[in-house]
Amino acid sequence: MPPKEIQENLNNTKELLDSISKYFQSLSSINVKPINTPTPLSKDLPTTPIPFNQILKTIETSIYPNNLHWLHPMFFGFFPCSSSWPSIQGTLVSKALNCLSFSTISSPIGTEIEKIVSNWLGQMLNLPNQFIYDKGKGGGLTYGSASEAVLTAMACARIKKNTDNPVAYTSSQSHFSVVKAAKVLGIPIRLIPGERDEYGNYPLNPKKLMEQIENDKANKFVPVFICGTVGTTNVGAIDDLVEIGKIAEKEDCWFHVDAAYAGSFAILPEYKHILNGIELATTLNINSSKMLLCGFDCANMWVKDSKLLTDYLTQNPDYMKKSNATDYKDWQIPLGRNVKGLPLWMVIQQFGVEGLQKHLRNHIEAGKLMEKLVNEDERLEVISRRSFGLVGFRVKGENEFTDEIIKSLAENDEIFLLGSKNDGKSFLRFSPANCPPDFSNVRRTFELVKQCLDGLSN
Repeated sequence: MPPKEIQENLNNTKELLDSISKYFQSLSSINVKPINTPTPLSKDLPTTPIPFNQILKTIETSIYPNNLHWLHPMFFGFFPCSSSWPSIQGTLVSKALNCLSFSTISSPIGTEIEKIVSNWLGQMLNLPNQFIYDKGKGGGLTYGSASEAVLTAMACARIKKNTDNPVAYTSSQSHFSVVKAAKVLGIPIRLIPGERDEYGNYPLNPKKLMEQIENDKANKFVPVFICGTVGTTNVGAIDDLVEIGKIAEKEDCWFHVDAAYAGSFAILPEYKHILNGIELATTLNINSSKMLLCGFDCANMWVKDSKLLTDYLTQNPDYMKKSNATDYKDWQIPLGRNVKGLPLWMVIQQFGVEGLQKHLRNHIEAGKLMEKLVNEDERLEVISRRSFGLVGFRVKGENEFTDEIIKSLAENDEIFLLGSKNDGKSFLRFSPANCPPDFSNVRRTFELVKQCLDGLSN
């Protein structure tokens, strides 16, 4: 690239970063929801280059304003998709390297970074040595999403058992991606009830899991895969990994743990117990994009023995140089990957363990505050145990008033908060994402709910 062109693109990139910074700073003063639908972008195909200043103007006037702002303080939908400047910096470096990091030969530093961040994060989570590089037979890898991790694990589980009659199991509370993976792979899947316990949790019922397995075996099915969850999407339920793990061990069944949301909280000493039983897992995943400031896409999976992936995913065509080193093409379904661990590598270095713990505790405190506000209003009730920051609450009685509040908030551009159902009951699903230190966004959210409720009561 000629020096003049290099300087021009550097100046353009600096302008773009300035623009992104201004966008971040503007979030607290604009509405969380997009201005226009559909997005007013030109549909004309450019035949000649468009000046960068014109492109930047389009970004600022058409792209920023017409997006749902996931980093907005009044965004409470789905689960957090936390991000940070270090994550953006890591993504920028990864794009600049522009390498396919599928093997040690294709990207030596990509392989090294994956091993480092997998071990760092595994150590923070207090994972057993079997999941840690150089201490056991396993290790970790950064994937694009938890869905990809679950699909990969289930595919290997099916190949390992080599049966014409496979069957998989998960909780009725589990993420739909588990069911989707089974559908893609042509595996029947049983949804075992996630039932409310005395603590307000909705864990998978191990007794009913065992009953279903025995029934399936009597009908010539072969159990190949069980998925437990730490922090289900709807209500944040946490399964009993010890009991499920014992069943998986007894049945010689692949045991995967989807800890996409809540697994990260095991970084906090006071919550490390949430992964009790993880030593029984074959594989597990968390989403660093949710609670560890890495932005999407960034999910991490660990396997207790790398051969459980490589024995079933390895392909070595003639046009690829073979290696005795770690080749991550053999740990995943696609061939190609960028240096996916770079955003996490940047985040851990710039925040440190203490910075990430502070972020996690901020999320929990936001949930505690909302739970407190709900409990102080005799018209409202919490529908399940608060799961870290996630709080589900509703108007007492029938669904009518709750449904009206959900509808009213959906029409309010100031807030993005979704409703859901559990056990046939409608509820508001509060999932804090970007809270200022004073939690003013949490208090404002409750004010909006009260305004709706007061209007309905009158």
